[in-house]
Amino acid sequence: MSGVVCTTEDKIKGIEEVQQTQIKTETDKLPRRDDSSTISDDADDHFIVVAIDFGSRYSGYMYSFKSEFEKDPSKIIGKHWRYGSCDLVTAKTDTSVLLDSDQFVAFGYEAEEKYANKVTEIICSEDRMPDDLFLFRNFKMQLYERERVQRTFKLRNDRGQRISAMKVFSKAIAYLKNDAMKFLKEKAEISERDVLWVITIPAIWSGTVDVTVYEVQKDDTLNEIHAASGGAWGGENVNKAFMNIWQSILGKEKYKKFLTDYQDDVIFFRNGFESLKRQTNLHEGNENNRNYILLMPEYFKEEIGIESLKSELKEKHGDDIKIGRGKIFLSPKFLMELFQETIKSITEHVRGIFSRVNDVSRVIMVGGFSEAGVLKDKLKEEFPDKRFFIPDECNSAIMKGAVMYGFKNSYIGRRISRYSYGVSYRTVFDPEIHHPMHRSIVDGKQMCENVFKAFVHAGDNLVPGETRVKHTFRATTNPAIVELYASMNRNPVYITDACHIGDVEIYLQQFKHEREVEVTMHFGNTEINVSVVDTKTGQLEQSSIELLK
Repeated sequence: MSGVVCTTEDKIKGIEEVQQTQIKTETDKLPRRDDSSTISDDADDHFIVVAIDFGSRYSGYMYSFKSEFEKDPSKIIGKHWRYGSCDLVTAKTDTSVLLDSDQFVAFGYEAEEKYANKVTEIICSEDRMPDDLFLFRNFKMQLYERERVQRTFKLRNDRGQRISAMKVFSKAIAYLKNDAMKFLKEKAEISERDVLWVITIPAIWSGTVDVTVYEVQKDDTLNEIHAASGGAWGGENVNKAFMNIWQSILGKEKYKKFLTDYQDDVIFFRNGFESLKRQTNLHEGNENNRNYILLMPEYFKEEIGIESLKSELKEKHGDDIKIGRGKIFLSPKFLMELFQETIKSITEHVRGIFSRVNDVSRVIMVGGFSEAGVLKDKLKEEFPDKRFFIPDECNSAIMKGAVMYGFKNSYIGRRISRYSYGVSYRTVFDPEIHHPMHRSIVDGKQMCENVFKAFVHAGDNLVPGETRVKHTFRATTNPAIVELYASMNRNPVYITDACHIGDVEIYLQQFKHEREVEVTMHFGNTEINVSVVDTKTGQLEQSSIELLK
């Protein structure tokens, strides 16, 4: 496992709807492969599929050769990442990027370690932190917090430094791609053209919990029967709850100083808690077990003092948090409480889905947070009639699934649209239907502006390779721009009930004054695709969907 409110300019640039031509919504039946074991068309030209899981907290990659996949689809291999000189080896590494000005320095555990070492070096030399050294961690969630992301958007780190999100994301993905190629070239003689790349993009950003309901078909394909949904209730929420405890203990100003001036302490403290959280098998009913131990940051000793800190902890947390001999001792009861708010949100959301979807018999839990025994215990307690499964190496399950999908995308037989997608258009004003605020006068006629013309509606069934929706427009400029809108409402009336998510850009080859074009939107795959045909010549025009401005 793991709406949209905005107002935008409503004019279609260089496009008018052909009023005499109604929207043609249809599901074109294309021939489907009878053999469900056939390798996907995209994979036919490649003999390796590499899946990159670019997560909020952790990232990694896995791969399989086509020859191996055809023998055993479960034989999927990934790089194992080692954390420093300790014995911790994981299937993913931290999603952390270290930049020196505009130059990439390191990614993952290496980025955290290099940054911590640099901070220690500066502290020892009593120098100041350079302004052009940037460490960004867990930065994907900054996108989740925004309704619309533009190309100019800048990420912010713990020190308050800002840098282009495009730069950070591109450097991170480039590193994972290049590291994967280096890793693969140690196994075989390959080039980039031999590789099909699959990047996992969850329905909502990782650091979250995604819940989707599938129905298994007789041919072992999966039909989605409830669109992906969820919220920011992942393991990172538990980390935030833990760090908030220390903010309340230290006070706002001292906590801010801890984050900005003692980055080496912060890194080791956070990583220590993450390691403790992942390695402990915390369950309901084992509150009397031994305490869990963390190393105490030097900042706590130097800036606050042991006795003062002991007094503050005793007053606010009793015996649940103790300190001594340079260590912090956490009671199982305290750790359980850190999980409670997040688990409550997950449980309530899952309960809502079960109330809307009948006959759900099995729940498969994947991702790092699934390893938390306390989460599985709570779900089993709340839903005793369901069977819960956690696959081996559940933290790698998303990457493995992505590799399998790269080889055979027919695994998914149907998806549910999370949004209504459409465009803005003008129609004759009807006082019985339309609001006066959208009324305008055009050539002496009363018209209604900003009407949402849907391509598909939220909740519609989308069949990969088959669901295609057509709409005819008159292009009055070149390039012509069709503004694309989305809404979680199934039947939005106006584009003011939706969000402008991007533009369809159409480049006409033989444009003089105006051309009539048929725009076809292709739904059901992992991407929305567009094709445009000149209705007079039958010529396929160049087009693209631009989602960032």
